[in-house]
Amino acid sequence: MLTKTILKSIVVTLASIVMLLVMGFAVLSLAFPLTLSRVSASLGLYGVATHYAGMEYERSKDISDLAAATQYAIFAEDDRLIESYGDQLIEHPDFYAYCPTESMENGDYQQYIFGRLACAKYNLGDKERAVSLVFSVNEDAFPANNAIIYLALSAIDADDKATCEDILTRLETFVVEGDQKEDLDNIKTILEEIVNE
Repeated sequence: MLTKTILKSIVVTLASIVMLLVMGFAVLSLAFPLTLSRVSASLGLYGVATHYAGMEYERSKDISDLAAATQYAIFAEDDRLIESYGDQLIEHPDFYAYCPTESMENGDYQQYIFGRLACAKYNLGDKERAVSLVFSVNEDAFPANNAIIYLALSAIDADDKATCEDILTRLETFVVEGDQKEDLDNIKTILEEIVNE
């Protein structure tokens, strides 16, 4: 009888501790999603970090929180999350003003986001929208590490002749000089190899 009472007390105590931990975590999640997103990201839990950054954005409506959610989704390589947050990011009224504030080692932030979003759409099967998206941000220029290159490399990796041909056809209208011309010629050569296989 005494053993039963002791076991019962232990079970009740453990259940209470677990319930307090769950409630404490729920309160932390609601009160400090930005902190939890950063902690999750530092642990490599990018899917979880995306969720918390998204929660913070819903609360703050600050574009930097939306950009963080998009970046964590990219790190998580989750095409559905990239599409969801990426679409919101490029449609945000402050997006084009925000882009210059984000420094990138190779290329610019706007090209990076459009390129990664287009790749996510491509991977989800919306190939036409992906192609339109990258050309909407590159109508007559071909900067280094641009969105077209991101998508072209995805199509090349997939050995997708139709998409490679679509990109190649659109690139034929580009007239660029200098380093842009060299980059353009290089990607066109690779696309032509896929199309002519």
